[in-house]
Amino acid sequence: MADESSEKNELESARIVANHTTIANVRARSGLLVLDLYCDHGACPARETRLCLKDLDNSLLSIVSTRGLHCPLCGHTLKCHGARTFAEQIRNEDRNARRRVNSQRYVRDHGPSIPLSVFHDDRLPEEL
Repeated sequence: MADESSEKNELESARIVANHTTIANVRARSGLLVLDLYCDHGACPARETRLCLKDLDNSLLSIVSTRGLHCPLCGHTLKCHGARTFAEQIRNEDRNARRRVNSQRYVRDHGPSIPLSVFHDDRLPEEL
């Protein structure tokens, strides 16, 4: 039982360090961040959590180091699957919107079989 607890603490500590490193790399670029977090605790119904953070006073990294990031439902330490600045998030959302529109336009004009090249096409309709 003590070995399980020790192993669990080591895994949690490693996850906190990994989360800190991922977040620090993005935090160096901006104080406005978006984090994609994942709960892999088997008994928890939550999976993905997205946090939009405003760290203008540089306190986020010390909080992540000391407290970690925990699932709002079960309290298990979350994995950071992605981190980006708010500006990068807006660019991603715009790009995904263009891709969805291009796919819808293709279906309208050519039928339901969509080539992968269309799924990845994020050009504006005027550019097509």
